[in-house]
Amino acid sequence: MGSRPGATVHLERGSPADIEGALVDHSSLQELLTPVMARTDPTGYAVRVAVIPDGQRPGPDDWHDGEWVTLYDTPYASLLVGPGGAVELASGAYRAWVEITAPPEKPVVTTPPFNVA
Repeated sequence: MGSRPGATVHLERGSPADIEGALVDHSSLQELLTPVMARTDPTGYAVRVAVIPDGQRPGPDDWHDGEWVTLYDTPYASLLVGPGGAVELASGAYRAWVEITAPPEKPVVTTPPFNVA
């Protein structure tokens, strides 16, 4: 990523629910929050989120415009998932992927898997 200031991003260890292997009900409509750590505040950059089955990589149609939410000084990439949300999830294991457009960089990071029942 070089020595440019402010664009280095990684996810905190943990799933979007902050618990590896977290269980989410498929009928739940909720904000999926993915914590993001960076050298500087990333919330000024555009963020996209993909939520796809574990073991797959996101394709062009899997990405959705996300929003930033800051809780306890930690920025989270947010996406509404579930019935009526940006993504409906069936039962299975998933990962959230986050893409941040921080010119000239565009880091893409993923979470550990989480389960939908």
